[in-house]
Amino acid sequence: MITNMRLVLDSEEMSLWDRDDLWVTSFEVAHPTVREAVADRTDTDGADDTTAFHGSAAVSLAVRLQGGTDSSVLDELKRFMHPRSRPLLVVADDEWDVERRLRLRINQGSSPFQMPMYPVARDVQMQWVAPDGAWESSAELEVVIAADGGALAGRTYALAPPRTYPATMPAGAVLVVNPGNTWQHQKAKLYGPCAGPRYTCEDTGETLSFTEDLVLAAGEYVEIDTAARTALLNSDPDASRLNYLDFGASTWWRLPPGTSSVRYHPISGVDAGCVAIATYRPAWL
Repeated sequence: MITNMRLVLDSEEMSLWDRDDLWVTSFEVAHPTVREAVADRTDTDGADDTTAFHGSAAVSLAVRLQGGTDSSVLDELKRFMHPRSRPLLVVADDEWDVERRLRLRINQGSSPFQMPMYPVARDVQMQWVAPDGAWESSAELEVVIAADGGALAGRTYALAPPRTYPATMPAGAVLVVNPGNTWQHQKAKLYGPCAGPRYTCEDTGETLSFTEDLVLAAGEYVEIDTAARTALLNSDPDASRLNYLDFGASTWWRLPPGTSSVRYHPISGVDAGCVAIATYRPAWL
C-alpha cells in the first residue's frame, strides 16, 4: 500500500500525501510499450522475433482539491506540468524496501473550473509519460572495484588420479548486486594511474574498452555514463575522451538484474589508487 507520494523538480517539492487540501483519488502506471523487432521469415512460416527493448510508460493521476483553497493548490501543481519540465514522481510503498521514482513528461491534463452550485471540491486529472519506462530507486548505490592486471589461470597436475584446479574469478572482480528486475544504466569513474582503462561485465563478456593511448595519471579519472554514452575526463563536459574508445570492442552495457561480476582491468600502468567507482540505481518494471 502506498504510504507517501511527492513531486520533485530541482529544488522544488510538492507533497501529494497527508494533506487537508488535496487527496489522490486514483493512480496508475501502465506497463511500458514493447518495441517490437519482428521480420517475417522468407519462404517459410513464422517470423524472426528479436524484440529485446521496451519504450515509455503511461502514468495517470487524479486528485481532488478542497474548495476554497483549490486555486492556489492547482497553481502549485501546474509547476510540474510544463512540457519542458521533467519532474520526478517519488512513491513509497510498505511492500518496497526503498522509495521508487519515475521521471515524467506531461502528456495532458484537465482542471475543470469550479461552478457556483458545486463549491466543495474540484477534480483534476493528469496524464504523464515516463520516458524511461521503468521505476528506479530514489537511493543511488555505489561500489568500488580495485583494478587488476589479469585473470589467474587454473593449473593441471599429472597426478594419479589427475587433479584439475579450475580458473578462479579474475583478481579485482567484484560482485555487484542489482536488486531490481530489469537492466539499468550506470556511471563509473575509472581512475588512474593506468593506460587503456577497461570496464567489463564478466558474466556477459561485454566491455567498455579504451585504447592504450588514453593515459590517466594518479588522481585523474574518466567518467563513463552508459545512458548518455559519454566519457568525460574528470567529469568535465568540455573534455570528452570518446575519441580514445575502442568502438569495435565496446558496448555501452547495463547492469543485469541480480548479481554480476564486474572487473576493472586497464591494459597497462596499473598502480596504487587505480580503482573504478560505479554508481547506479536499481530499476523495476
